Amino acid sequence: MKIPVAEDDDLLRDVIYNILVLEGYEVFSTVNGRQALDFFVSVKPDLIVSDIMMPEMDGFELLEEVRSLPHGVTMPFLFLTARTERTDIKKARTLGVDDYLFKPFRRLGADRGDAHVPQPPQGRRAFRHARRSPPDRGDAGERDRGARPAHGRSR
Repeated sequence: MKIPVAEDDDLLRDVIYNILVLEGYEVFSTVNGRQALDFFVSVKPDLIVSDIMMPEMDGFELLEEVRSLPHGVTMPFLFLTARTERTDIKKARTLGVDDYLFKPFRRLGADRGDAHVPQPPQGRRAFRHARRSPPDRGDAGERDRGARPAHGRSR
C-alpha cells in the first residue's frame, strides 16, 4: 500500500514515516501539498495523509485538487493536523476529507509495545470525527494516565 505523507515539520514527518513503515506500508515523504499532488498524479497511491498548514500548497488546496481529478474522487484522504477549530473541521468535511485527526497523536498501544495502525478505509467512508470536540486539554492527567511522552522516554 502506497501512502504519501504531506507534512512540513521534519521531525513529525519522520515519526509518521517510521510508524507507517514499521507497519509494512510503502511511505513517501513530502514537505508540502504541491509535492504530494505531484506524487498522487504520477503514482496513484492508496491513501493520502496530510497536514493542513504547509508552504506552497496547504492541505485544503491539496484536498481540493485531489478531489477534482477522476481517480481522486474516491481516494481515502486523512488530515493529521493541529488545527482543531470547528470551522477548519467543517471546511475539511465540505471538501470531502475522509478523516480528521488531531495532533499531537500517539501510536496505539505504544505504552505496551503492541502498536497497531488501523487499515485505511476501502473507498470513501462517512466522516466521523467532525462531530467530536477536540480533547479537553485541562483533563490530561485522567486521559493519559500511564501514557509515555511522545519522545518515548518515561518521566
